[in-house]
Amino acid sequence: MHHHEEHILVFWRRYLATLPEHHPNLTKDFTAWHFGGGDAMADRLVRQVQRGQKTATSSALWVYHDDPEKSSPQAGDMNILLNSAGEPVCIVETTHTDVEPFRNITEAFARAEGDGTLDNWREIHTQYFTQVCEKIGRDFSEDMPVVCEYFKLVFNPPARKDNS
Repeated sequence: MHHHEEHILVFWRRYLATLPEHHPNLTKDFTAWHFGGGDAMADRLVRQVQRGQKTATSSALWVYHDDPEKSSPQAGDMNILLNSAGEPVCIVETTHTDVEPFRNITEAFARAEGDGTLDNWREIHTQYFTQVCEKIGRDFSEDMPVVCEYFKLVFNPPARKDNS
């Protein structure tokens, strides 16, 4: 079980309370994270998820090899998506994952990730994965294995206006 801050646990319990008895997700663990660098980009991307414009994300497979704490995404994984302030916004469930070399990423995946065209996806992700690789002492290349993770939105409550 991961250690989560109270406001994240409260959000998870709100989700569990919406599920029917014996639902398989009742016994699952979850991870809580935000997209990108946790800045305005994180907020923009989580809004895209809420609007159904973003149904996938990608990560560098090498990151999971590098960090024993992290396991690569699997179908059925539960993810609480945070905004840049670390507040829980919505919950997605991973539906399936593929590992593809960077060069094989398709237009369809670029659209699912919310980046519009493949050219746009390649530009954004060449930059992003170059930074990720630098941190783990690898070199970005077109052969780099990319985890393509598809997900569905399972909990998207209206934002609470008060601070309770």
